[in-house]
Amino acid sequence: MRALQRQFRAEIGEEADNAVVALAVRDAAELVMLAEMQRAALIRGENVDLSNLLRLEGVARRAIAFMRQLAREVRGEAQPTLTLEEHLATFAGVELRSSREPAGRGSTAPSPRNAPCRRGGARRRASCDDEEA
Repeated sequence: MRALQRQFRAEIGEEADNAVVALAVRDAAELVMLAEMQRAALIRGENVDLSNLLRLEGVARRAIAFMRQLAREVRGEAQPTLTLEEHLATFAGVELRSSREPAGRGSTAPSPRNAPCRRGGARRRASCDDEEA
């Protein structure tokens, strides 16, 4: 794990001295080490849950990407990551919720999700016991 931390710190540079980036470096190193240990156990023929291994490797990859993104943000090379709402507003032209009218005000019509059935009665779930023969 120390070797991985040294490698990541060397890749990032002086930004690795930032407390938040240092924590991300340690987390990434731990996750990569755990994934490598599981992969080695699989190669040795030990019983390893492949689904969990793949999940762990994906988490380790995302931890490395997050560590690099934090370092770029500290350097000032990258903009902070956008929330989903900000991304949609920027790239899809969706209006931000904060600039819209608050939910529940101004609208008197019931939402389609809670509207009654066409016949005016309450909705009812079908079940196997309701079968008519």
